[in-house]
Amino acid sequence: MKLLSFVLFFISFQSFAADKLKLSGDIFRKVPFSDLYSKDGALIRNVDFKSVNNLIPQIEKSFDSILKGRKLQDRNEAHITVITPPEGRTDFIPGKLGIDSELPTDLMLKMYKNIIQFTKFTPVCVGMQSNSAGNIVFYLVVESEEILNIRSEISDFVLERDVNHPFKSVNQSYYPHITIGYIGGDIHNVDKGISTCVAEIAVRY
Repeated sequence: MKLLSFVLFFISFQSFAADKLKLSGDIFRKVPFSDLYSKDGALIRNVDFKSVNNLIPQIEKSFDSILKGRKLQDRNEAHITVITPPEGRTDFIPGKLGIDSELPTDLMLKMYKNIIQFTKFTPVCVGMQSNSAGNIVFYLVVESEEILNIRSEISDFVLERDVNHPFKSVNQSYYPHITIGYIGGDIHNVDKGISTCVAEIAVRY
């Protein structure tokens, strides 16, 4: 099964951009914890913005046939979303119960702020999604067992207090990624996993 997965993964790369995009090893350097988006119930793993942002001119060059000379917009920061706003805050989506019903956001941040910046992650590739509105977004697809474990811990905490809480099977449709840049706005609630890869990366130290 592992061999088949590897073969399919290798074949899928044949249609990618010809050259690997260069990602600075500084993406792994230690950066401070950020509570950005916490008002929306989110928990994030902050990462080095400059190293992520340096991918933009490379993407604009490699994917000019798609972008047609348009420049990608960035967020002026970079992160891996560990808990999303719809998951974290009740009524972020009207009528949907959030984690904060059992684990207040302030407490969640207090529990993880001293450890989340030490979680290890592996950038896999550059992924892309587009939609019928003309939005295009590029992102780093990442893997992180430690981040998945944090999500599972939070799920256990919540479900111990409310067995019917919707925050269960939390990692089945969760795609850890780092947004690089976009045209027309980001695209949410879509697959941002390995199946969306469009370019290989090479980490340079």
